[in-house]
Amino acid sequence: MSRYPARLVDRWHDRVEPYPGQGILYWQVLTGRDPRVRAAVRDAQERLLPFPGLHLTPLRWLHATVLTLGSTYDISLDEAYDMLGAASESLAGTPPIQVAMERIIYSPEEILLELEPTDLNPIREATQAAARKVLGREAHAEALWSPHTTIAYSTADQPAALIVEALGHRLTRCDFTVDAVSLIIQFGAERDWDCRHIGSALLLG
Repeated sequence: MSRYPARLVDRWHDRVEPYPGQGILYWQVLTGRDPRVRAAVRDAQERLLPFPGLHLTPLRWLHATVLTLGSTYDISLDEAYDMLGAASESLAGTPPIQVAMERIIYSPEEILLELEPTDLNPIREATQAAARKVLGREAHAEALWSPHTTIAYSTADQPAALIVEALGHRLTRCDFTVDAVSLIIQFGAERDWDCRHIGSALLLG
């Protein structure tokens, strides 16, 4: 069985996106804060430049999404700050988590770097508890969560083989420390990267 899809598809072909001015709130680990991560991803993205049907994630906004909270139409800024406070309190006693990125994963819509080990559950549990406390409900969470950082999104229906040949299945191993989770609002279309950093809950140990 192939380790990658035969073809990539346009991620935004029929994707419903927020209206201009509408934001979506996320809890994210901002992997791009680490200069080693940025350097590794920069190298990978340079190899992808010859392929026009890809949208590269800005290095500043490299991230691993933990939870999707919902729209700014439904969640106020005061509630966002209350969730930030609740998560900060929960995570204050949690030590930073050592992770690495090396393995490249290809999906039909995007090219990912897997975070290993994938046990970031203390972060997910704290942010989910903050959502329950402030919003009275749980945030959207993938049933089988596999933490990853997307380095490129497909913007066209295109064969995958040449892209895989150029990039391969592994980068030079990059070790870094997850010491915070950030509350982010992303306004408008996903690929516009109109992101606002509300604040971070620190893993102080």
